[in-house]
Amino acid sequence: MVGVRQFDEQEVIALALNVFWQKGLHDATMQDLAAATGVQRGSLYNAYGDKEAIFLRAFDQYAADFLESVENLLAEGTVAVRLQNFFDSAIVNMTSGSPQRGCLTTRTALNAGISSEAVRERVQALLGRLEQLVSKAISSASDRWSAAEANRLARVIVTFTRGLAVMERAGYSRKQLRESAVTFVDALGLEYPGRALMITVITTYPLPKPMTREEARRNFLSTGPRYQGVAGLVRKYYYLSQDGMTIGGVYLWNSRAEAEAMFNESWRAVMRDRYNSDPSVVYFDCPVVVDNLTHEILSDN
Repeated sequence: MVGVRQFDEQEVIALALNVFWQKGLHDATMQDLAAATGVQRGSLYNAYGDKEAIFLRAFDQYAADFLESVENLLAEGTVAVRLQNFFDSAIVNMTSGSPQRGCLTTRTALNAGISSEAVRERVQALLGRLEQLVSKAISSASDRWSAAEANRLARVIVTFTRGLAVMERAGYSRKQLRESAVTFVDALGLEYPGRALMITVITTYPLPKPMTREEARRNFLSTGPRYQGVAGLVRKYYYLSQDGMTIGGVYLWNSRAEAEAMFNESWRAVMRDRYNSDPSVVYFDCPVVVDNLTHEILSDN
């Protein structure tokens, strides 16, 4: 039908966002967008007008999702815990992807000189709203700072995250960026809860029929290599219930943000398809680990 778009707009915008995130607004081309979305360039022009219009739609969706996530991360705990959650999530986000995708907001801001007024306004609005959320979190978690002081501190914190994004582009690792975040919070005079709050995650899959120990062993050995080298994962144990009706994993992570980066909806979909069962994922704080193999007692402090 004439005038009706023959594609899923939400999917197209999400795929376009990935292109802009990897290449930036100015380096991405309409051909890149067409290839990624599967929609012909002519159809994209007809639907949106030009590349910048597509970017603005994608950036608006990104900003809404990002700010909602930040608000949740800053909702509970001491100021130090809230900042840890915020920094950990930002670091995991910018160091994800292959190659690492970096920070979309900072990438766009660095090209502000050749961007339109509409693009600059979007970036400024996102950073301004981010400052407000951080300031609100600081004020609600502690009476140490006045409202004006919380606002100024929030701007410094948001500025620091932009610095992290630039350092990531310069090749700094996730570990190095987290160490910088620890030092930053220490410099604020806050008690930062260790290098990271270690987290134990237990996943559980009820099976439709019993699995033998040999079947489980083969299954676990086949999937084990994908967990090697996963950022933040200290170790994983597979388990099988004695009646063979339940399998799962026990994971030790450096931080919750790194764990959540794995246990996302895409991971759940893969697990549902593999085991015909919706996995249960439960998080536990893990302040101390006794390791008799390495003769160590590990603590997040």
